[in-house]
Amino acid sequence: DPHYLPDGRIVFVSDRQTSARGLQAITGISTLPTLDEENRDPAYVLHTMDANGTNIKQISFAQSHEFNPTVLLNGKILFSRWERTGNRNTFSLYTINPDGTGFDVYYGAHSHTQPNTERAFVDAKEIQGGGVISTLTSYNRPRTLLPDPLDPNNPDANLDRNENHFNDGEMVIIDSENFVEIDQKRITSTSPNNQGQRSATNNEVPLDGNISQVGRFYSPHPIWEEGGGNRVLVAWSVCKMTNSIDDRIVVERIGTILI
Repeated sequence: DPHYLPDGRIVFVSDRQTSARGLQAITGISTLPTLDEENRDPAYVLHTMDANGTNIKQISFAQSHEFNPTVLLNGKILFSRWERTGNRNTFSLYTINPDGTGFDVYYGAHSHTQPNTERAFVDAKEIQGGGVISTLTSYNRPRTLLPDPLDPNNPDANLDRNENHFNDGEMVIIDSENFVEIDQKRITSTSPNNQGQRSATNNEVPLDGNISQVGRFYSPHPIWEEGGGNRVLVAWSVCKMTNSIDDRIVVERIGTILI
C-alpha cells in the first residue's frame, strides 16, 4: 500500500529492486531479482518515488517480502516484514528512515508463538495519543468442514469454513512507546502494565482455527480528530456459515470494535 512521506514523496513496496539491480549491473552480474527464501518469487521490498512517479529508489534490501508501509509522526516508516530465515517464519513490525538508514525492530520479533498457531502483525497504523493498532492474524488456519448444528446427524450437511486467510484476524492496540515485545519493556518505559498489547475488540476473535462468531477484522485506519478520538475505520467480514448442500445460513453473528 503506498503512503505519502512528509516531503511529498511516496513510499511503496515493489519487486523492482532498482538499487539491487543497479549494483548488479555495475559489477557485471546479470540483473536478476533477489528471490524470497524459497526461491519462488522476487522479494517485495520498500521503495520511494517522487509524487509524479519518477526517481524510484529502493531503500530496503530484505530477502523477505515487506508489507503495509505507513509513516509515523516522527517521520519514520513503519512496516511489516515476513521473515523465513532458518526456522523462523514470522511477521514483525520494523521501522526505517525514508532514506533507507536507521533500520530497526519496532515490535513483535519474539511475540508470535501462541498455542496451536503462529501469529503475525500486519497493517499497523499509529493511533492518536500514542501507540499503534495492528491486525493480529494467523497464517496457518486450515480449511475445515464442520457438522451443521441444525442437522448434526447428516454427514453430508457440513459447514464449509474456509479459514485459510492471511490478513484478517483480531485488532490489537500495541503500546509501542513502552514495549518492544508483548512482555518486554523498553528501557525508557514508564508503563505500570505487564503486557504491551491488548485486544481492540470487545469480543474474542480466535486465531487457532476455531470459528470466530463475531467475524474478522482487517485494515485499520484510525480517525484523527481535533481534541482526541478513539474511532477506527476497519474492514470487517461478518461471520456467516452456510449449509454446504443448500446454502442455508445457519449461523450469522456480528461484532464491534473499541479502542
